[in-house]
Amino acid sequence: MQTIKISNERVEEISSQIFGLMKQEKCSVSELNRLLGLTSSRQNLHKKIKSGTLRYFEALDIFDKLGYEVVIRKKQAK
Repeated sequence: MQTIKISNERVEEISSQIFGLMKQEKCSVSELNRLLGLTSSRQNLHKKIKSGTLRYFEALDIFDKLGYEVVIRKKQAK
């Protein structure tokens, strides 16, 4: 499997977005861990979000459990 490296700025942006939505929805890391059906500790999930080591499908699952959908569309030509 090929790994795509993303910038630290992008990691911070995605991490902030996830934690911001969690706060907005009043969902703790422990609660999110439970919603996702994870058996690992809440610290592991927190670390994955903060460090940017989430897989794409894991991020999609997080957004889904928080009640959001991810929409991908082609950029408009400039």
